[in-house]
Amino acid sequence: MKGLLVKEAAKLLGLHEQSVRNLERHGKLTARRDYRGYRVFDLSDVISLKKEREILRDEPTQAQ
Repeated sequence: MKGLLVKEAAKLLGLHEQSVRNLERHGKLTARRDYRGYRVFDLSDVISLKKEREILRDEPTQAQ
């Protein structure tokens, strides 16, 4: 399974690298550590989160 480093995940999500680390800290993404100790995210998890964020962004807001 393809793994992405923080920088690669951030680029795919259109976020800052620290935002990706925050997503992990808050349980929105799961990372494993490689032999160097770097965070590695599963490509499928990052794509799923990207789709979820796009759906939420595109939802119309209801005026009250």
